[in-house]
Amino acid sequence: MTGPNPLDQSDRVPMVLGAGLAALGSFGVLTAMVDQRHLDFAPGLAAGGYPGLGPSGALMWCAGLLILSALVFWRFGVDRWLALATAVPCVWLVHQLSGPSEHGWRGLVLGTAGWATLAAMRLAAWPRVRRVMVAVLVAVLVPLGLRAVLQVGPEHSAMVALWESDREGFLEQRGWAPEGEEAQVFERRLYEAVPTGWFVSPNIFSTVILGAGLVCLGLSWSRRAWWLAVLGAAWLLLLAGSKGALAAFGLGVLVFFWQQSGRVVPRWAPLTLMLGVVLVVVIRSALPEGVVGEESLRVRGGYLRGALQVLQDNPLGVGVDGFQDAYLGVRRAGDAEEVRSAHALLADWLVILGVFALPWMWVLARTTFSFRAGDCVPASGFLAGLSAALASALALQVELSSVAGTSALLRVVGVLGAGGVAWCLATGTASVGRGVLAASLAMLVHAQLDVTSVTPNAVVWCGLLLAMAAPSIPERNQWMGVLPAALAVVCVLAASRTMRAARDLSMLEAAIATQQPPQWVPALHRWPYDPQPLREAVRLGLASPEGLPSSRQDLQLKSNLVADPRGLHDQLLVLNPYGRALLDRAAQARWEAEDIEGARELWQRRLAVDEAIRDPARKLSASKRAEIEERLGREP
Repeated sequence: MTGPNPLDQSDRVPMVLGAGLAALGSFGVLTAMVDQRHLDFAPGLAAGGYPGLGPSGALMWCAGLLILSALVFWRFGVDRWLALATAVPCVWLVHQLSGPSEHGWRGLVLGTAGWATLAAMRLAAWPRVRRVMVAVLVAVLVPLGLRAVLQVGPEHSAMVALWESDREGFLEQRGWAPEGEEAQVFERRLYEAVPTGWFVSPNIFSTVILGAGLVCLGLSWSRRAWWLAVLGAAWLLLLAGSKGALAAFGLGVLVFFWQQSGRVVPRWAPLTLMLGVVLVVVIRSALPEGVVGEESLRVRGGYLRGALQVLQDNPLGVGVDGFQDAYLGVRRAGDAEEVRSAHALLADWLVILGVFALPWMWVLARTTFSFRAGDCVPASGFLAGLSAALASALALQVELSSVAGTSALLRVVGVLGAGGVAWCLATGTASVGRGVLAASLAMLVHAQLDVTSVTPNAVVWCGLLLAMAAPSIPERNQWMGVLPAALAVVCVLAASRTMRAARDLSMLEAAIATQQPPQWVPALHRWPYDPQPLREAVRLGLASPEGLPSSRQDLQLKSNLVADPRGLHDQLLVLNPYGRALLDRAAQARWEAEDIEGARELWQRRLAVDEAIRDPARKLSASKRAEIEERLGREP
């Protein structure tokens, strides 16, 4: 039986490939995909252990996306210049895998996002394929919304109860001082009931929600039922509390109504809006102290200022995991956070890749100049619904061992809901083109304020949705498919390496449990995802910190494991002169070693840094300040 939207022979293959790409992209945003097992900065995820993909799983996910992209290019061709420009930074990202970075796999995810976006742009030339892909991508709104309800409801209550019942044990497990900044920041975030989805930040969650919500806004203009999705997205954005996302959502609404009035969005609008946001951040950060204005913009101005200095010092880039170390050496005393990203798409590309980011910036400029509200026609509801449901079901399978009761029920509802929404969107006659264009502009604007563009489980989804507004002019250069295929091979090899590291970690944990010397742990020393097992192994005499490299993270870990860490503290203070927790530890170590003058010098620096910090939650507690001031005035 054939419905009103049969899957014709002419577009069967591109539609299946497009549905596969969209399903894998949706799977990414429905799965935790992080590079450390103790999510100290994300209480919502910390509550559930580690129900997600580690580096090995993420790399195999990338390999799947790259294989589909290669098939698209081999079958239908691709613009040769866009392909070559996408490939150049990928070569540099692969090269960075051989460096000291622990998390170079994240660079492969960025490269994968580039190829998947390019393949999606090629597939968007078929209006029905475009419709199916949009349907599958937008369907994530259902499981994300249900996840948010769980997080701000029962999961938040359970996490708070766990914290309050065993605060001391929680802090001891992570090595935090009860009055330390880490504990204060974690506690502040813990008591804020905000949804994060499967991400580490509510801001990343908000980017996906605003994109899907604005597409639904386009649908709601023709069918009122979609207003429920729009209102749901707006409610989720309010829960998340991301002011930047709310502003971007408002901009997207304005863009949509601009189109509805019969006007065309100018070709220069995307890049102008992106650069405009950067300019606003720079101006806000340049204003003198005491001037009223959005504090988060001032903070981001510090990130941009630091990124510019890092780029000047490292014109070839610092790698996907190098910004934090480089930034800590150039930041000012009042810049409170030790961030891993410049919180702006363009700045992140430049600090990661240096001059090798220029080809990607050219691709971005060329594609955004081709943004259009090209519409879609009704397509296969069965394929769209099945793809969306499978993406959600596969994500549920990843964390199946950690969900039960209400959580499991809502996840099943999410699977069914995602399939139903995708089916309805694909088979409907309501226009989606203007909503997609509004969503694309809003997401690009928000990308200049946050870390979504370098977040592994979000960047692919965002790239695919952007591609729906920027179809390329195809050229039949099928041989370009060898480029994403080669990167897929690299991903598989890198996944094998991370699997060996995970095996060694498991062996070490087993050795700790049985108090038996481990047979093989060198990979752990090169890849210390989790310092806690190594710390415990050293305490039991089963391992030594001497085999660790000399990166900042490794020096910090060593300083927690050796009897006299003062020399290591001196090295760390050169790399991170305004590290508040570091200054606390270094001063205390000198005090305990009866180096009174050295301790007092460091505490003087600590108080000066505290004066420069404007965030009250990151300042010294009254009791800690009183303790320091007392020690500055007496002998032990």
